[in-house]
Amino acid sequence: MIKALSVSAEENLQPLSQYLNAQGVRHRISEQAHRQILWVAHESDVALAEWAYQAARNGDLPRPASSVQPWSAGKHGSEANRVMAVLLEVPVTSLMIVISLVSTALLYTGFGENVFDLLRMGTWSYMFESGQLWRLITPVFLHFSLMHIAFNMVMLWYFGRQLEKREGYGTLLLLLLLFTTVPNVAQSLAEGIRFGGMSGVVYALLGYCWLTNRLSGRMLYIFPGAIMGLMVAWLVIGFSGILTHVGFPPMANVAHLGGLLIGLACAFCMSKIRTK
Repeated sequence: MIKALSVSAEENLQPLSQYLNAQGVRHRISEQAHRQILWVAHESDVALAEWAYQAARNGDLPRPASSVQPWSAGKHGSEANRVMAVLLEVPVTSLMIVISLVSTALLYTGFGENVFDLLRMGTWSYMFESGQLWRLITPVFLHFSLMHIAFNMVMLWYFGRQLEKREGYGTLLLLLLLFTTVPNVAQSLAEGIRFGGMSGVVYALLGYCWLTNRLSGRMLYIFPGAIMGLMVAWLVIGFSGILTHVGFPPMANVAHLGGLLIGLACAFCMSKIRTK
């Protein structure tokens, strides 16, 4: 196992251990020379353990909506039950991923045209005259390549899960209403209605979590240091048009920019609300 933390023997690590259990993180705690050592099974769990430890010390450790059995007990349970418990902790994020996967899979069946016609953006006159306002949201569930959906779902799970566990599914639902409609509307006004993908939402989540950390002065969201620079660089490259010249399909660049801006704006507004 991998050493993640070394802390005083007097510190109470029970809340931290319970939180890691709820995340399905395999770990154990040992004592050496009047120190408590937290060990985790995978290198990828070290950052989560460090963040959760600091959050517990600050009193900001999220309370799991439901608990997963500790790893030792889980050995006798069903792997499917453990996965389901993790998914049910963040129902909104999980549902967004499931709908995206199902919708995208159906695009490559005999129902593909029907699915696309049902979920795509519509013209303003058509949407309002027909009452089909769901089209302001549903293009985010359409993806047109394996790489496209794989990247978006990983990022949605990484940031959406953190946000939902920290601020609750109600707050996430309200934010997603903006994180979906604003990028979709911006993209449709700029380049037309034939587009799809969760990338605008991903940029919104990225901007929200990044600025929330900055404004709070604390690492409320686990945020790999280089990712913001990489995503902004990708945004600039997309607008440059270079990618289409090397074989990439057209990207919804305006949706990406709209998502980033609405994410930053929501983080700023939420910080003001919390301050008051």
